[in-house]
Amino acid sequence: MGDFERFASTWFDQNGEMGLLHAMNKIRIPFVLNSINCDDHGLDVGTGGGLVPLTLAAQKINIEGLDSEQALIDIARKEAIDRNLSILYHCHPVETFTPIAQYDFITCFEMLEHVDNPKLVCERLVSWLKPGGWLFISTINRSLAAYISAIVLAEYIFKWLPYKTHSFEKFITPEELIQYLEPCVCKDIRGMIFNPLESSKFFLGESLSINYIGAWQKPKSTID
Repeated sequence: MGDFERFASTWFDQNGEMGLLHAMNKIRIPFVLNSINCDDHGLDVGTGGGLVPLTLAAQKINIEGLDSEQALIDIARKEAIDRNLSILYHCHPVETFTPIAQYDFITCFEMLEHVDNPKLVCERLVSWLKPGGWLFISTINRSLAAYISAIVLAEYIFKWLPYKTHSFEKFITPEELIQYLEPCVCKDIRGMIFNPLESSKFFLGESLSINYIGAWQKPKSTID
């Protein structure tokens, strides 16, 4: 069983173990919509139960989902049917997936900190993107603040996340991520600040010390 397959049946419980993903989604989606066009065609990588594609598809955005865990793809497909949304889902690892055509935009949220080779994943994402296309990624910084917040507090003390959700050594600094995504250019990068006292729980801020989200653009082709 994969790292997140065990949460398939409760993926859409906003008060359950995936509750923080639902809270993050409230700021991730506007961040994406700020840069894309309504007729763009996108892919959500590491889609899980399909939260991001479902939210974007409800706003008439053409988006597909990719995940390596069949149980999660199954729950994502069922949820799309229940909501009367047309979303194409692919069950493949990033390493073996080959898209039919390049995408206008790609989202990859809270996934890179769970893979063994994030540089390879980033290279694949860049290759799937059209010239001039957008890549949106959120992940966790490898910092003392992130260790205390995302592991000690979130997993051990307050149990906002299941135990051993994260491994500190897999966290990625913004500088590393910018390097992994070359030749894409970072156009915007913000901290996703958690505030348990607010109903929205997350807001965008300047500090990148814990969770952060960025928008990268692939250089446009020089050929007319």
